[in-house]
This record gives sequence, C-alpha cells and structure tokens, in this order.
Amino acid sequence: MANFSSAFGFKVYLVPCLATAVNVSSVTGGVGATGFIALGASEANVVATDAVVTEGTVTEINVGGSDIVAGAVTPVELLGLTDASLSTDTSSEEVVTYSDDSGYGQSVATSKSWSISLSGVTDFNDAGYQVMRLAEKNNVAGGIRVKIGRTTPAGEQIYGYATLQSFSESVEAGSIVTYTIEAAGYGALGLGLA
Repeated sequence: MANFSSAFGFKVYLVPCLATAVNVSSVTGGVGATGFIALGASEANVVATDAVVTEGTVTEINVGGSDIVAGAVTPVELLGLTDASLSTDTSSEEVVTYSDDSGYGQSVATSKSWSISLSGVTDFNDAGYQVMRLAEKNNVAGGIRVKIGRTTPAGEQIYGYATLQSFSESVEAGSIVTYTIEAAGYGALGLGLA
C-alpha cells in the first residue's frame, strides 16, 4: 500500500476556443505532445509565461499579437496552483414498478456532470493567468469555452471542454493574493489512467 500520491507536480493546461467550435466527440487523445491538448515536443506549443496577452474583441485573446481563440490549439499552463480538484456527479432516477414487490427502489443513472475547482496564488503578469481571466470574462458575450487538461506526476490525465465561471479573489491586507475559479464540464470527461 505504498502507492500514495502527494499533491505536488500536478499541471493544468487551458486552450481557449469558441463555443461554436466545441466538438464533444473530439475529447480523445489526452494531454501530451499530440492529442486533445497538444503540448508539442518538449511543450514547445505552450505559451511562454512572460508572453504579452491582450484582449481583442470579446471573441479574441491575443498572445504576441495573434488571436489564440479561433484556432483552439494554443495551450497555456496555469502556474501557482494550490488546488485542481475534480468532482463528478451522476444524476439518477428512482424506479419502482408494480411488479417489484421487494419494497426496494432501483436507482437508474440518467446523466453525468463534472467540474474542476481551481485555486492558486495570483501572478498578475503570468500569461496563463491572463488568458484564464479573459476566457472567464468573455464566456457569455464572446462564447468562449476552454479545453482543459490536468496531469499528475503518476501519469493520470483528465481532460475535456469546460466553461470557466465563478471567479473569486482574496485580497486581504497583509496576505498573498489568491484566486478560485470553477471549470464546469461541457460534455464528456476524458480519462487517461496512469
């Protein structure tokens, strides 16, 4: 029973995309050099943490002068995370029929949902943080969603489309500025076991 995992070395990647480009049947291939979130060889596709991020129209997030939303292929890494917890839920209906005389109901799964709760230490100059903020800000007006992927040091991966929502920050005097945000799953959750 020595196969415990410590909560260090988890990585989270975001790829902003337009809601109209979401293809829930494409949630395959995981997070890696190629796949659902394609990091490139040695993570060459990942935006540099010091890249210049600007807001274009409500459907554009520009990195180094180029819109990264329309292509939906440019990943950013969220640095300074302190939590990236997955939560899943299965909705069900209780079924009781006339032919069942045992007195017990039968629970039938009807749908699934998932979310990832993210929290971290705020680095206002980090490109990943800035892209996350713009994707959350324009999730309604710009129809921006994200591809999200979380990897563990052991090799497990979770990934899928999500809507960033419920951003909150803590700016208490004398403390480190932190944030929380929810990535609400949109369609299937991909799972790559270690």
